[in-house]
Amino acid sequence: DGEYTIPKTINGKTVIAIMGGAFSGENIKNTVKKIVSIYSDYSSFTAISPKQIKLMIKQSDRSIALMLLKLLSVLNGIDYSELVDIFDAVNNDPIFINELDISGNDLKSIGINGTDIGKAQIFLQDYVINNPKDNKKTILLSIAKNIEPKGIANFLLYSIL
Repeated sequence: DGEYTIPKTINGKTVIAIMGGAFSGENIKNTVKKIVSIYSDYSSFTAISPKQIKLMIKQSDRSIALMLLKLLSVLNGIDYSELVDIFDAVNNDPIFINELDISGNDLKSIGINGTDIGKAQIFLQDYVINNPKDNKKTILLSIAKNIEPKGIANFLLYSIL
């Protein structure tokens, strides 16, 4: 009937065929594997929000996320220029733990220790993804001081589900 169906999964050959010369360096195989594994999370989307792009970046990195957006535009019929505009708008937002304006030592200084440091960093990372303007040491320390270990564990469990 000629109706196009968005693929739920893709393979490496599809990625390379669509992306063509976008790949360089020695890690082409790993990059393609990463793209293939993440694509299924977004395969049914016909629009992408800024938060979804941030989560896509969090799952991989900025360059792989941009490649995924190209694939989504080709395979899902999403306007690529709109995707790039959204990407550009969030590209400088803090997304990774090392982009937080707080360190593990800062968390230690307020009494968070051991594995709770990593859990608190993940909690704060997700908070900052949703509230990038709050990526300030004073704000993050205030939030961290008010997080109980049970609260961190419950948040992490909820974010996995």
